[in-house]
Amino acid sequence: MDNVGSGGGGMTGGVGGGSGVGERLGVTEPISTAGPSAVDRRLSRELEEFLHAQGLYESPEGQRHREEVLAELHDLVNDWVRKVSLAQGMTDDMAAETSVRIFTFGSYRLGVNPPNADIDTLCVCPRHVDRDRDVFGHPDKLTGSVPPPENVLMEILRGNPKVENLVGVSDAFVPVVKMKYNGVEIDLLCSRLEMKSIPESLNDDNVLRNLDDAAQRSINGVRVTDAILNLVPSVETFRTTLRAIKFWAKRRGIYSNALGYLGGVAWAILTARICQLYPNALPSTLLSRFFKVYEQWKWPNPVLLCHTCQGLPNSTMRLKPWNPKMNAQDRRHLMPVITPAYPAMNSTHNVSNSTLRVIRQEITRGNSLLEEIYDQATREEARDWLPVFEFSDFFRKYKNYVQIDISASDSDSTKKWCGFVESRLRHLIGSLENTPYITVHPFPKEFTDNSEHPPNCCETFFIGLQPTIPKDVIKREIDITNAVNFWRQGPLAQWPQRSADMLVNVRPVRRRDLPDMVLAFDKHAREALPKKKRKEATQSLIGNDTEESVKRDRPEGSEVEESDTKRTKAVEKNDESLLNAPTTTNSSEGTEGNETKGISSVKVPKKRILDDELKVGAPISERPVRSEFIPCMTFRCF
Repeated sequence: MDNVGSGGGGMTGGVGGGSGVGERLGVTEPISTAGPSAVDRRLSRELEEFLHAQGLYESPEGQRHREEVLAELHDLVNDWVRKVSLAQGMTDDMAAETSVRIFTFGSYRLGVNPPNADIDTLCVCPRHVDRDRDVFGHPDKLTGSVPPPENVLMEILRGNPKVENLVGVSDAFVPVVKMKYNGVEIDLLCSRLEMKSIPESLNDDNVLRNLDDAAQRSINGVRVTDAILNLVPSVETFRTTLRAIKFWAKRRGIYSNALGYLGGVAWAILTARICQLYPNALPSTLLSRFFKVYEQWKWPNPVLLCHTCQGLPNSTMRLKPWNPKMNAQDRRHLMPVITPAYPAMNSTHNVSNSTLRVIRQEITRGNSLLEEIYDQATREEARDWLPVFEFSDFFRKYKNYVQIDISASDSDSTKKWCGFVESRLRHLIGSLENTPYITVHPFPKEFTDNSEHPPNCCETFFIGLQPTIPKDVIKREIDITNAVNFWRQGPLAQWPQRSADMLVNVRPVRRRDLPDMVLAFDKHAREALPKKKRKEATQSLIGNDTEESVKRDRPEGSEVEESDTKRTKAVEKNDESLLNAPTTTNSSEGTEGNETKGISSVKVPKKRILDDELKVGAPISERPVRSEFIPCMTFRCF
């Protein structure tokens, strides 16, 4: 597999972790060059054992299988490029000489991929291959002709029996082909170089000449990954530390570039910077210093691994590196973490005030727990790494949530639609942030087992809401209607590929009414429910929730039973006046603790159909179950 590249040569030569013994890496002097103590060695050994016990390391068999898949993929794209070359008028000999290379980047290239993780790959093609035409099958921009299916990469993959779950997203910020090839998830990017032949590495900045923005972003994924590996003093120590950091970030719910947290590249850069500041430290020390340094970091001061280059001499490339002195948009970034390859970019431009607050809270928590572990180790007491990596208490932290259901009629449409909406969720977060007296906390995990929709046809996200109404404010309601409508009618209305079956339903939900898929994910959330609600949730989870059990758990003549009876009669009679008749409830119910501190009781409708959920022209009996309002908040027309 000679043409399968691991990546570019990076900033300083081959991937070897630094350029020489004793040479300083980074933009400042190290904080400490001290070697590890006996406690450091013992804790690092325990940390590695813990990470292995969590199943974060790929087995040798799994690694070999991934290498075989990459070799097969390389052969497949080579055959495809030869077909395209012949279609462009080349002779057989010329087409046989065309080359294509597969490069890997991301967690696989960094060497920290867990089992079953996807592989980020880049297919670099010669200049006569057009991404839109030859990868996605779009008409030629000059002639308007449509290429034959046998010359289109998407169609070739679609006909391969080893390929499953194939989805091509040609209009994404970085166009990508997603698939499962022989059981391995692959994210395949494609880019062409304006060169006669494909170089073995992409470290030369001249490879960026005459590329469009999408191609430049695709290639820089490889360049950034290898630059990171070349800017750390010890690759193996960096990898162990990064493995722990990524595991911690995912468990604590702050791993998602799309929703305004940090993605894999940003976490890698943050970790690499700590390795530079403590070049002789072991993983446990680096993990401890990671939390300590970034707890004290003065954002928006940027995190840099090397000095950035603002342009190449005698270059005509019109690339805009990150530069807050020159670019007003860059000055608005809240938590800049800058990529080390030209052109330098901010890998955290999606971070918002809300997500920055959550990240800082989690870093402070991590620092406290690591200090405790080191204190216990110094006193030679028993210690446990598990609390550091505990799952987030997101579904126990708030009384009020917003549930976003993204659905379509089939699996392929759902993947495309969910990918688009997820990339726009940060705009909803921004709109909610601008609503007075509310704190926003998005949760990055998507739930795919929504029982209200067919399998693989819905993804659900949740946002936690914390009212912060001052005591001297008379109006005790919060209206987020405008924030939601602005998002629905703005960013979501801009996608030309949206079809009538692609829907987004937004509904308020109380913690006590969280769906079963959430309670199955977080067992502690179920334990935090009132006893009666906990019993109902457990029955639903084990599949024993029957009509008889529901009646048994509801006292005869109770308000809940009476309300349900009225609803049933209304549906049977198709009586909309009965169905829309509001009942009232006191919002002080369940407001103990500091989650709703300073919020007085108000009466709000207990049940109401959300307008966007109604099927146009459908009888009442076919309309969805009403969603319950969040107490102390007003929701209208969404």
